[in-house]
Amino acid sequence: MMKRISNGKILILLLVMCLGGCANNVTSGSSQDTKTSITTESEKKMDKLNSNEVNKISAYVLGKECFSSKEEQIHDIKGMLSRLSENNMNELSKAEDGLSYEGGCTQLNVYTDGELQYSLELIETEEYTVVRIEKEGTSFYYDISADDQKLFHDIYNGIYEENAS
Repeated sequence: MMKRISNGKILILLLVMCLGGCANNVTSGSSQDTKTSITTESEKKMDKLNSNEVNKISAYVLGKECFSSKEEQIHDIKGMLSRLSENNMNELSKAEDGLSYEGGCTQLNVYTDGELQYSLELIETEEYTVVRIEKEGTSFYYDISADDQKLFHDIYNGIYEENAS
């Protein structure tokens, strides 16, 4: 049975979800299937994603946040962010209070000068794949191409491989 989750507990739940599963599958970066509900906090639009100043990426590997400043990964994440298109959520399954899904997630965080800019969560289900981007406590959903999905996993897997040993 699906439970409703308050807005304050969503981030904690998603973090636990990703920590519990993302590191278990190195080849795809996906977590174990999980059932949850994500609420959209507002209908306002996110400002254009600013990726020009991104200089660090992190991912959780075996329960620990690990950072990367590799030029290729920074270049790839900037390109991916520039290609995302906002999803109006009309085609996604929604509960009364937001997006509901059953599937896996992979999370990356992007930083500018040591300050968190965005938390990126790749949500993959049988029905759709979107990127949930959180900034300052507000979540927005973006469509992502198949090539950028692979790139997202490649970045995560690169950080994983650097830090798993």
